[in-house]
Amino acid sequence: MAIINVNPYLHFNGSAQSAIQLYEQVLGASTKEVVRLGGGPNGRVAHSVLEIGGHTIMVSDTMVRSGAQLRLPNQAVAPEGGVQVSIDFDDPTDLSDRFGALAAGGQVAFPVSETFFATKFGMLTDAFGIRWMFNCPNKKS
Repeated sequence: MAIINVNPYLHFNGSAQSAIQLYEQVLGASTKEVVRLGGGPNGRVAHSVLEIGGHTIMVSDTMVRSGAQLRLPNQAVAPEGGVQVSIDFDDPTDLSDRFGALAAGGQVAFPVSETFFATKFGMLTDAFGIRWMFNCPNKKS
């Protein structure tokens, strides 16, 4: 079992689309995916994937947990910064084990659970204040 990917995840206060356009223009980013809240072309960015020089970054407007759902509120990016490290796993058990180990001494923001976009997903801040997103994508048939 191996970690299959590590990507920075940049969060914005409703300006993610503008940031994407800037990264396309200035850095030559190629937008691979954009998911909008509400599905409309002018909606807030719930998730996007950009490729820059053969590397991937992810961009969205701020996201918090509301009950068992994720939602995009109209709130500021957290004071500790707008970056999280996103790690993709190929095995949900490995994800859960490593998530629990990294959460020790830290704070779980979103417990590991199944979501509409992942077999397992969880968010935490580690003991050093670094924010992490753990993801085991849904298997494609």
